[in-house]
Amino acid sequence: MFIKHHLCMRPVESFWNREKEIALVAARLRKGGFGYVTGRRRVGKTALLKRLCRKFGGFYHQAVEGTPEQQLLHLTDEWSSLLPIFRDVKPRSWLEFFSLLSGQKLPRLVVFDEFPYWVSADAALASRFQKWIDHDLPRLKTLVVVSGSSQSMLDSHFLKQGAPLYGRASFHLRLQPMSYQWFCRAMGYRTGDPMSFTRFALVGGVPQYWKLMP
Repeated sequence: MFIKHHLCMRPVESFWNREKEIALVAARLRKGGFGYVTGRRRVGKTALLKRLCRKFGGFYHQAVEGTPEQQLLHLTDEWSSLLPIFRDVKPRSWLEFFSLLSGQKLPRLVVFDEFPYWVSADAALASRFQKWIDHDLPRLKTLVVVSGSSQSMLDSHFLKQGAPLYGRASFHLRLQPMSYQWFCRAMGYRTGDPMSFTRFALVGGVPQYWKLMP
């Protein structure tokens, strides 16, 4: 005879801790610039970036896979609610997009998540982006942050000598898994209970997996 055990699953908040990371970005906002965020899958990069945009009045965009034309349309459709120029003008290339963006007043923080999707679809994008960062971004006084699930691809664009974006980032935030203490605090478990540690051993410091716990 098999007995089914029904676990009582309760709603779990999706964001904890990260005060140090938020403070780092807050300090960078004072003078603008460019940086990138990496970390293993499901460690909370997107949750952190969205929280930063809500906290500081920023713009968040998550790139999609597709052709450059499809990606630009997706991006400018979202920008149009903030920048009216994209309601009337639809750029046909990344060069046109960055040229239009340079003439606008941007929010304090701009986040481009899943950035590797863009570079995979258009190899020239990195050099276009580099030119915009070098010549226009300093004047705009905006902090631009990119991120993505493919950590190796991001590192190849920022850490590999000869890559267009090498040396352009003023900061690199590598998001780490969270601690056992934060796991217990988020789940309401006692830190001294062996079962708490057993559960942590199953899911580690990856917040997305904590939702699987009873």
